[in-house]
Amino acid sequence: IDRHVTETGAPPTTVGLVLWGTAAMRTSGDDTAQALALLGVRPVWDGESGRVTGLAPIPVEELGRPRVDVTLRISGFFRDALPHVVDLLDDAVELVGSLDEAPADNPIRAAGTGDARIWGPPPGGYGTGILPVLERGSWRTDADLAEVYLAWSGFAYGRGRAGEPAPEAMRRRFAAIEVAVKNQDDRTHDIFDSDDYLQDHGGMVAAVRALTGRAPRSWFGDTSNPETPRVRALAEEAARVVRSRVLNPRWIDAMRRHGYKGAFELAATVDYLFGYDATARVVEDWMYERVTEAYVGDPELQEFFEESNPWALRAIAERLLGGLHRGGVTLAALDRDDVHGAEEPAGHRVGEDLNLGEPREPVGEGQHPADRRDIHPVDMVHGDDHAAGLARRQLLKANDPPAPPPDQAKEVDDAVEDGVHQGADHCYVSPISPGPGRTQGGRRPSRRPRAAGARR
Repeated sequence: IDRHVTETGAPPTTVGLVLWGTAAMRTSGDDTAQALALLGVRPVWDGESGRVTGLAPIPVEELGRPRVDVTLRISGFFRDALPHVVDLLDDAVELVGSLDEAPADNPIRAAGTGDARIWGPPPGGYGTGILPVLERGSWRTDADLAEVYLAWSGFAYGRGRAGEPAPEAMRRRFAAIEVAVKNQDDRTHDIFDSDDYLQDHGGMVAAVRALTGRAPRSWFGDTSNPETPRVRALAEEAARVVRSRVLNPRWIDAMRRHGYKGAFELAATVDYLFGYDATARVVEDWMYERVTEAYVGDPELQEFFEESNPWALRAIAERLLGGLHRGGVTLAALDRDDVHGAEEPAGHRVGEDLNLGEPREPVGEGQHPADRRDIHPVDMVHGDDHAAGLARRQLLKANDPPAPPPDQAKEVDDAVEDGVHQGADHCYVSPISPGPGRTQGGRRPSRRPRAAGARR
């Protein structure tokens, strides 16, 4: 609230907050407490058992500010493990909505409580559906990603609501979000260390932008030290992580000591960086340039990839070049021979058609591959998915991207349908077929190996 007042001169009216179950368990409910504090509600504790037995509104005079409406996106694990907390948060919204206060002081009462404030995946489902679409490349703009997120998140929860489908109400609530917040309570991982951050937080940002045409303020709450919590802009956190870990020579050297798995981690980091750029637009050109220099341009690291996991280098080049046509990076930032000339595994060379096994016509002197219709670096690294390469070349040709081929458009529609109808069946196995070669030679799977929902 203080940061919003500093930047805009007024407190926010509505805040979107991502809630994960494991974080709630580690912190004994930090995110829940934040939601209650924004609403202006305090829990009532039983002195003997230490249990919460009720809720009490904090008078506006004591708050010293208007109440803040909240829209909460809970994870599937939060829904499963903490249903009583879901009911508690819903009770807090109803309590504040019933108070006889001026609309300027109580936006919850002004907006009414007919639309739920707590949203999540379908009953029995987990995730947001964004990762499979990102990995397949079957999206044209971030509006496609937002549509998938909305389809997988349009289920209302609360007292008397157990995953009730309410897509229109969900769109109304998310369109009102002014600030999208995700907190992190420990420093053993970061936003480029897991796809969950970009799917949940980045997906929320993309959804609000698609619904309203404006980007909400996207903030990252660092509560790793409860005594000194910090709020950073997501762009600031992205720059901090890139400088402190992603480009840190000591971390890169440590990954090299782990051989095949270390190369996997380097590739996964670039995947997550690209994913956050696709959803939240927080990755700047200099980040792509520096990552390209450190991961692809370094001769020693190239030798490491060739010996340990050449498919990881291929995946890195794929993601870096993918930034060219998604609007996340300028062409000059990646116009490098060491990216376009990265060797393909299994004896393939860039410039060789992996589908046909025949070299393509060489690029003329002074001519960039993007100027040619029959060859493109993104298509080169997508040799196992020629249709995707064709779509990518088309996307570079116009500021207003054309529609993807019908099969890829169908994949986006299928991802939306999976979010509505399939639920858990497609949460940790991609609802989109990965295509030939996508998991060969160490190409990372849809998620890092871990128990379902273990982090969230």
